[in-house]
Amino acid sequence: MEDKKISNSKELNSDQIITLMSIYLDEWKHRDSLLWSQVFKLFYAILIVIILPYVANFLGISLPPINNKIFPIIGIVLAFVFLYIGIGYAKRLNASSKTYINIMRLLGKEEYQRVPLANIRFGKLFKPSIATVLVYAMFFALEAIAITLLLI
Repeated sequence: MEDKKISNSKELNSDQIITLMSIYLDEWKHRDSLLWSQVFKLFYAILIVIILPYVANFLGISLPPINNKIFPIIGIVLAFVFLYIGIGYAKRLNASSKTYINIMRLLGKEEYQRVPLANIRFGKLFKPSIATVLVYAMFFALEAIAITLLLI
């Protein structure tokens, strides 16, 4: 049986490389939309858990007689779950992005390559993935809100 692995880029023509790029771009788009969809849903769900006893009367919800401090504590725990899931989605998006860039490099010509951030003025400031930075920021916002409500 013959092994059909692609050993190097010389075996692929430009049309095949562009087709591969299209496939990985579609994967990247899917992962990007999934990341933001899931992250925002989780963020708002956890935020509601944290602040529920403080807005229940306003929303016309009657809660059972439970200590209000339980909700922020549950929110803190859920925020760590949020962080794990969010970073996982961000890392998968990053892997898709790097795979896409590697396939783009198979085209060979420098003018077809993405300009590195390091070559752009202030580009080094944006080296960390925006997705990762925002997931951490949302996590810290949830934690800050929950801890503040625990302390008051």
